[in-house]
Order: sequence, then C-alpha cells, then structure tokens
Amino acid sequence: MPGHAQSERLIACVVLTLCCWVPLHAQQFGATTLQVQVIPQCSLSILNSRVTGVDPDGVTGTITFTYKLRTGRLAGSGAIELALAGDSSLEGAALTYASTLPGAGVSRSGTEALSSTPRAQVAVFGANAHSSREGNTGSINWTLKNYRGAAPTVRLTINCS
Repeated sequence: MPGHAQSERLIACVVLTLCCWVPLHAQQFGATTLQVQVIPQCSLSILNSRVTGVDPDGVTGTITFTYKLRTGRLAGSGAIELALAGDSSLEGAALTYASTLPGAGVSRSGTEALSSTPRAQVAVFGANAHSSREGNTGSINWTLKNYRGAAPTVRLTINCS
C-alpha cells in the first residue's frame, strides 16, 4: 500500500515537527535584574614610621603606609588623618606635612597650628574612589616646628562612607 506508507511518513513528519516546534515556543525569554549593593570599606596598615631628625627647632619624620579603599558610588567620601600624641609642649607647635598617594585620593600638604587636639587631614577621597585590591602605598613627610618635647607618638587613621 503505497498510500499507507505515504500517510505514515506524513504523520511522522507532523509528530516530529510538533515535538521540535512546541518546546521552542513554550520557552519564555525575559530579563532579570540583579542589584548588588557594595558597601564602603577602608583600611590602613603602617609599613614604616620613623623620626628622621631632631634639632633644637623641632622634629621631622616619615610614614609609609598601605591603604585599601572603596567609597560609596554617589555620595561617598573619606579621609586619612594624621594625629600626634605627646606632652603639653605640642600646644603652640606647628605641624607641616606633605602626603603622596599614587592611587585613589587627593594628597594634601599644609601647615597646621596645633591646639589641644593635634591632627590634620593629609588625604581626602571623593565618591566612587577605590584602591587596587592589594591596596596602594602612600607616604607622609612631616615636621613639627617649635616643639621641644620628646618625640611625639604619630598615628594615622582612615575613615570612609
């Protein structure tokens, strides 16, 4: 029966077409939005802090440090602050500083007349600032003029939002 073989082939073609066509049209293609919130973070490690000179007019020193940083994307900010701790002879002294940041951030330099809370912002960061994953290495050279006490304790802190 030649007509029967032809009918079987036609049915096989229809079944095969339906088997291939239905799964293709049954799939829906859509977009999925994934939102990730990355929080600000920062850290600082001092590699070397040393007093490089003491003379009758004051004290000089150098600090080398590594910092890691990621500020908020739209309204983030941050700063590295140099603070000195010593005896009462810090009051009235003048702190001169110059920072170097090869990566994220703006280096600052200047002279601050010291009061009872001797500190200065030596670097600032704006929105969406970020260091390398390993961190960036920076340095600060500082001089404390009109200071006659023992070498002060120097401390660096970092903050970010």
